[in-house]
Amino acid sequence: MRQNGEEELRDAETRFQTAHTKWLVATAAQVDALEKMTAERADALARLDAALEELDEARQANREMLVDMGSSKETMAGLEQQLADLTGRYDALPWRAIATYRKFRKVVPKSVLHVIARRIPRKTDR
Repeated sequence: MRQNGEEELRDAETRFQTAHTKWLVATAAQVDALEKMTAERADALARLDAALEELDEARQANREMLVDMGSSKETMAGLEQQLADLTGRYDALPWRAIATYRKFRKVVPKSVLHVIARRIPRKTDR
């Protein structure tokens, strides 16, 4: 009877040690997973901080640029005049001649293309 009780005690101790070992392995795996997640989150937070810092710098630069542009009405008027000049030049381009040139530039010699361009009326002449 005593021997039977000791065997049961050893069996129970062995089962306990096996269960305890399994628990330790599972706990170690969970700790590793948590450490990995923590490292990934720290990396993501560092990238987010860097992006926010860049955004703040861009906002500050934009704010400074708006202040510079807003303080100078002459600059704005000059920009509007440049835009009007560029628009006028764009409208004055000989679009038919340009299209013809693009279409035939690989086939027709340049001298012929220049003659074609001179003979086609400009958009503003119509």
